[in-house]
Amino acid sequence: MQIFEERAGGTCIMRLVGELDEHTAADFRLRADGAIDSGCRHLILVLKDLRFVDSSGLGVLMGRYRRIVEHGGQVSLVAPPPHIRALLEMAGIPRLMPLYRSQRQALMGGVRQGGGR
Repeated sequence: MQIFEERAGGTCIMRLVGELDEHTAADFRLRADGAIDSGCRHLILVLKDLRFVDSSGLGVLMGRYRRIVEHGGQVSLVAPPPHIRALLEMAGIPRLMPLYRSQRQALMGGVRQGGGR
C-alpha cells in the first residue's frame, strides 16, 4: 500500500492506495500515529484508490479513531469505493467516522455521503 500525505495546520490528509490488510496495517498505524503525535486533530482518509480492506485494516482504522478522539480530534473518510463502503457500513464505522464524497467537503465538514447524514 502507498500512503500520500498532506498537512495543513491541524488537518492531515492521507490518501491510501492499494490494500489495507494484515501486511500493511502496521505501516498505516505508524504513519497515522506519527501525524496524531505531531498535532494532527482532523485526520482525513481519502479511500478512493483503496482496493481491499480486511479485519486488520478495520481494526487499525478503529484504533486510530479511538486515539485521535482521545486527543479531541476526529477522523473523516472520503470516497470509498462501493465494495469498501459496504464493508465499512457493515462494521458500523460511518456512525463514528463520517463519509464524504470529496476531500473538499471533508475539509469543510460538508454534505456527507449517502442520505445527507
